[in-house]
Amino acid sequence: MTTCKDLAPVISALTERYGWTCRPVPNRSDVLELGTGRVWPDSEPLRILVRVDEENNVFASDGGVTMLRLRDGGFDADDSLLPSLWNLALEEYGLSEVDDRLYVEAEMQLAADAVNHLADAMLAIDGLRLVAVPKQARGRALSDEVEDYLRTVNAVVKVRRKPTIRFPGGLVVRPTLSIDTVDRRQVLVQTGARTSRGQAYDHVFTTFGLVHGAEVPMDHRLAVLSGSVQSWQQSRIWALAQFTYVGFWDHRETLRDFFAGPSRSQDRILVPEGIEIPLIT
Repeated sequence: MTTCKDLAPVISALTERYGWTCRPVPNRSDVLELGTGRVWPDSEPLRILVRVDEENNVFASDGGVTMLRLRDGGFDADDSLLPSLWNLALEEYGLSEVDDRLYVEAEMQLAADAVNHLADAMLAIDGLRLVAVPKQARGRALSDEVEDYLRTVNAVVKVRRKPTIRFPGGLVVRPTLSIDTVDRRQVLVQTGARTSRGQAYDHVFTTFGLVHGAEVPMDHRLAVLSGSVQSWQQSRIWALAQFTYVGFWDHRETLRDFFAGPSRSQDRILVPEGIEIPLIT
């Protein structure tokens, strides 16, 4: 188990110089989340995941969020130019990558500078969004379509986009949407990007893992994934359902039912009648 005390030398240096914070990640006893004091261009807090190994070496990662933001911004992995720019950026900043996750590793006495360098690099690499396909030239994002759809649902009385939700203990999340209905206030909705199923799953899982730790009522959480239930790995669906209701854009009528009030289904996986998902054994 890793605690913030294990990172005391690093946290002390970063807090004094840059105002960093540290807290454990719910349901991940070996991982800590560092608040960097920085924000992305859209004002979302920039956070880093950290663990300490048995030899007191520090491993810090962006959790894949940098690439996820690029994909949401139109970054096309099939375009030879953009991946080349990505690789050049990693080389320039001396970062390593595994499965689209940026990371650095350093001995404890050098970790403060290494982790701070990672945060700077994440912001710089995010600038590749400027050379991505302009928003008006590509299809609408799933988040836009879900927002428009939910605004037509009779039970929905208020929709807030990218709200900053603060919980006791300093936890801050920024889901895709916050929804008020006739009988519920602040239902948190997180959509998954269409461009990468793996990144979409990780982003939704991280969001609701944090929300779960804040003890938000289960019927105040909703993940909306692209496609149909059949197009997703069953293990991922069931993993998400431990933390949130899970809906699918191709079955959007179930989203309307979810917000309809007392008649909403108690099944956390929202699918039309006649569709069953086998239990994972």
